[in-house]
Amino acid sequence: MSSLNDIKKYLENMPLSNQEKFLKLIIKNNIPFSQNKNGAFINISELNSSQLTIINQFISLLELEEFTFNEVEKTKQLLKNLINDNTTTDNSQQYDLNILS
Repeated sequence: MSSLNDIKKYLENMPLSNQEKFLKLIIKNNIPFSQNKNGAFINISELNSSQLTIINQFISLLELEEFTFNEVEKTKQLLKNLINDNTTTDNSQQYDLNILS
């Protein structure tokens, strides 16, 4: 992420499951945070460069995970459409899948 504000927005808008992963990450890496009844809070403007690197790597991993998931979903939809197109346009065609030994 390019700026602290971008990091802040990204972290605030993450799904709850990713926020839980993030909390585990900051605990594991001894990144300071505070907690109250409203949740856990981190002051990203007070973090050093290595702590910011850890957070940026986490965000990059989440973005890659989301991209990969979306690509798989697109491929699944493409295959589903292809199968549906073939079955609706040519019901008379049969495929012989017998394999000779």
